[in-house]
Amino acid sequence: MSNSEKGVFFALFFLLLVFLENDTAAASSVQQQIDSLKPGEELLLNDVVIKESLTLTKPIIIRANNVIIEQPLKIESNDVRIEGIHFQGEQGILMKNVKNISIFNASFASSEEGVYIVNSQNITLEQIELTGIPSDLAKRKHGITVLRSETILIDDAKLTGTLDSIYVEESKQVRILNSQLRDGRYGVHSMYSEDIIVESSNISEYTTGIMVMMSKNIMLKDNLVAHQQSVHGTALTIYDSKLATIQENELRENKTAIQLQKASDIDMLGNELVMNVIAISGMDVWDSVFSNNRLRMNVLTTASSIDGLILSQNAYDDYGGYDLDGDHIGDAPYIATSTFGQWVLKRPNYQYFLGSSSVQLLTTLDALLLLSSQNVLLDERPKLVNNASIEMDFRWPYFVVSLLILGLLITGWRKLL
Repeated sequence: MSNSEKGVFFALFFLLLVFLENDTAAASSVQQQIDSLKPGEELLLNDVVIKESLTLTKPIIIRANNVIIEQPLKIESNDVRIEGIHFQGEQGILMKNVKNISIFNASFASSEEGVYIVNSQNITLEQIELTGIPSDLAKRKHGITVLRSETILIDDAKLTGTLDSIYVEESKQVRILNSQLRDGRYGVHSMYSEDIIVESSNISEYTTGIMVMMSKNIMLKDNLVAHQQSVHGTALTIYDSKLATIQENELRENKTAIQLQKASDIDMLGNELVMNVIAISGMDVWDSVFSNNRLRMNVLTTASSIDGLILSQNAYDDYGGYDLDGDHIGDAPYIATSTFGQWVLKRPNYQYFLGSSSVQLLTTLDALLLLSSQNVLLDERPKLVNNASIEMDFRWPYFVVSLLILGLLITGWRKLL
């Protein structure tokens, strides 16, 4: 080998060493890059797998493209924004005692816990996606945890396979919007909290879709809560809480659509309750109103009387009354309480006899007896699902064509004879 060839060889070897050294440094010194930033500066990360845990102690912006982190990321500073990081560790983002944090377009694959927020304010989580580890329900953790925090926005989250998808405790002003939550114990779980909004979200396949416990000032609006089909599956449960509005939701194919226990000042209006076993159940309810809702194809409206609950102008597909004055309100009250319903509670397999002649006879006799009883839940002004009157829309062209076709049929029939 000539001297020139040796020189080229050593030069290439030296460049290769430099390249490998720089690449290793780039992959292992992300924390150093973060520490070198000044407050308010931005760090761009591209095509890297980060194996070290990271801690943010100053207000910075991190924008990532095709970046994977395998360890937790801790936020210990106010005014931080993170975009586009994908987590593959057991735990994702932890923040405590911070303000003004934005997390955008973050995903958590096979994570036990995604985002953990404690004693923080003004936190925005947008486009968060998490797939939990398939395991027994008791071994799972929450997807997003909010503890003792205030002014939290969770928008466009997709969470599946967790214990509770979103767990909120001792917090205020939490908004959950446009989210897809599936598979776990509770979709949204609020405890000792107030001013909670869940809106325009799709929640399915939980023991309870939305569980509200010891909370107040709750708004549940325009959500689809479906397929809570476990033994005690409920779409919405309000327990030991007050001042809740349940409005314009679709509650579909649950064992129980709405369950109230030790609940007061609950307004339920404009909801669609479809194909549930029991539409609404309750115990120890005060000053609550169920009005202008539409109930279709439920096995039972309610299984027993609910003191403290008022039914008003709901539309029931099993209402058998008339509307003689044409005001679209039934002339006779709707009886929601039923003896058969109480049997179904004790023996759920009885629901399969609904519609049989024996049950229809029992229901008729039951209604006559219940009308004379004070312990009965009535809707005094039920809406009719369909207008009983028949309107004829007479159109001459269709009438003439029909006569011609009829004439041709009669002529052909006579020729055959």
